[in-house]
Amino acid sequence: MLTQFKAKDVAFVCIGTDAVMGDSLGPIVGTYLKRLGYEVYGTLDSPVHALNLKYVIPTLPKNKTIIAIDASLGMPLEIGKITVGKGPIYPGKGIGKNLPPIGDYHIMGIVGPYTRAPGLVLANTRLRKVFRMAEKIVDTISKAIPIAHQEVAVTRR
Repeated sequence: MLTQFKAKDVAFVCIGTDAVMGDSLGPIVGTYLKRLGYEVYGTLDSPVHALNLKYVIPTLPKNKTIIAIDASLGMPLEIGKITVGKGPIYPGKGIGKNLPPIGDYHIMGIVGPYTRAPGLVLANTRLRKVFRMAEKIVDTISKAIPIAHQEVAVTRR
């Protein structure tokens, strides 16, 4: 699904905060993608989260496909699963927040089970699990939407 895009035509919005372990998936992915040269909104240094999402959305490029990335909760057997789909995501929905939808496409990583105490689940998610999922997402994106590295001509003096 993602192979139809060129890196120059895509911007990633990586949602979450490192203040809550399970919610750090987006900013970790964003940090890795930015280091690789992708256009990214939402990193560990500059996160996109519930408090600033509505201010970030109007700044997104209108001429690019927006791919939103976020952590989510799911059924116990789904933990660790990464889903990719067309259409927006609704950040915070699993913990009862009403935030604006975002993305032309989305990537979600299921970091824990949905329970009556979703905040507790996100707070107690293992960091290693989140990092493994982030690494898989970044690896998949880098293969599906490679950065076009321009060769630099070397001239002799």
